[in-house]
Amino acid sequence: VAAPELGFLFPAFDDRAANIYNALFYSRKTDEIHQEVIDSVFHTTAPMSAAEQKEAFQNALSEALGDACNMELVQSIHDRLRDQIEQHKESHDPEPLELSVSDAAAILRDNGVEEEKILAFRDSCATQFGDGATLNPANLIDSSRFEVKTADATISLDPEHSYLVETRIIDGRKYLLIPADEDIEVNGFGVRVKGE
Repeated sequence: VAAPELGFLFPAFDDRAANIYNALFYSRKTDEIHQEVIDSVFHTTAPMSAAEQKEAFQNALSEALGDACNMELVQSIHDRLRDQIEQHKESHDPEPLELSVSDAAAILRDNGVEEEKILAFRDSCATQFGDGATLNPANLIDSSRFEVKTADATISLDPEHSYLVETRIIDGRKYLLIPADEDIEVNGFGVRVKGE
């Protein structure tokens, strides 16, 4: 017997007791929430999936910030959200971690983003998520890795070392730079840097 594709639990089970005012819905694949089942059984709109929240948050940031959305800002946002996730795990708080749009705007403000762009971000979030929405930071970032992609390459780092990646324009070309102070391995082979 395979794991179920869809399911729901009624009444929900909260704080070791039945809760007749809630039901839990399960979908094995987070990107396939089967809205038709939710409509016919629950007669309501499902909350955004984690993947949809992440995409909507990224779109809100990139649309509102435009050219101000640079590597340092994204690194800072990732670090702040990752820190919140870690602190929440360490606190063993049973309540889910929440990030309001105001909290996200404060992160932008702390990083020197212009107030006009912060207002555009708030408006975009209100459109994407609704007024007064709260998000789970774990849905917005992958706290276990920091990934940088170009058209031809992908670099994946431990998030604690994301500060090592820099962007520079050298002779009119864009570069990602990672200082190599220690040994370098390529596919398991130790290599030397030319000019050493």
